[in-house]
Amino acid sequence: MLDIICIDTTILVNFKEEEKFFFMFLEKLSEKTKVAYREEVERLGLQKLSDNLTLIDEESVSFEEFLKIKTSFPQLDDGETCLIAYAVEKKGCFMSDDKKARKVGKRKNIFPCCLKKLEVGGTLGILRFLVKCGKIDCKEAKSCCERIKQRGNYLPSCSLLG
Repeated sequence: MLDIICIDTTILVNFKEEEKFFFMFLEKLSEKTKVAYREEVERLGLQKLSDNLTLIDEESVSFEEFLKIKTSFPQLDDGETCLIAYAVEKKGCFMSDDKKARKVGKRKNIFPCCLKKLEVGGTLGILRFLVKCGKIDCKEAKSCCERIKQRGNYLPSCSLLG
């Protein structure tokens, strides 16, 4: 398992009102370095979720790698670009609920995290991971998913939880 996990803001936004689930996830990864993009965390008021995260910015990655990704994939925002560049340079994994960002990560050989033989690439993966670890049951995971969707946040079908 990789030691660096780059977590896109899309996941933090989904867990802003469901923080206990995010904190349970972080607790299971206590020995890992968890990274998020500083500017978006601050702009979106996600500081409470970021207490156990390392916050990075463009100065945390080489200008060359950032520019290479930004030029090749202009549809990415600076946060996604920075996190993917960081994952490339540090050989980490990348988590996002943004499908296009995950596709770019895969094109750069950066993949979702594999935890307990389960691919954890975004919010649903985190909830499935918590179920697998016995921290929550499937009903709790589905309820969390429905609340996230009710707030207008994007998630694939909650039926993917099982």
